[in-house]
Amino acid sequence: MVQPTFAQLFPAYSSGGGATGQDVMNKILECLAIIASGQNPDGSQNTPGVPQTANILAGYQTFSATTAATTVITIPQGRIWQGTICISTAVTIPAAGTSTGQALVVVSLSGAGSTPAPGNIGGNESWAGANAAGGLSGTQGMNGIAIPITIQAGSGAACLVQATTTQVGANNRVDVTAAGVLIG
Repeated sequence: MVQPTFAQLFPAYSSGGGATGQDVMNKILECLAIIASGQNPDGSQNTPGVPQTANILAGYQTFSATTAATTVITIPQGRIWQGTICISTAVTIPAAGTSTGQALVVVSLSGAGSTPAPGNIGGNESWAGANAAGGLSGTQGMNGIAIPITIQAGSGAACLVQATTTQVGANNRVDVTAAGVLIG
């Protein structure tokens, strides 16, 4: 909520201009009515603890093959994003499969002047071994991680949160989600 100053609320009183006790009481009641209505004094909606829709920033990418850096979210230049990056990897080798499987993802930042500095910030990997013997079931590997993080984009460039994957085998999947809010 926007906090007005005493002088803004009571201009006549603060300038020595003869506001009466009733004037002050009327202004207090007016402010209480505004607060009770869920609006700020400037008329904008006040919903404590709930970010404005424009400040919610989330993205999702899924991969089933090796990929170059792919953007999950873009943090606007000069803004601060606070959220969580969730990564999951999964790989399956079918029964009697003779190859190994791998699902690897590396999450990185790209954008001059960002904090943390551009580069890798996390990753996740799953492996599954070959099933040389015949049978009815294969092997699987699954893994997941959540990275709570605050990222500030540089003043001259947006900051990209990107995912790069390496996948070996035919039954792999990588999911990357970034969800949070712009707080500055």
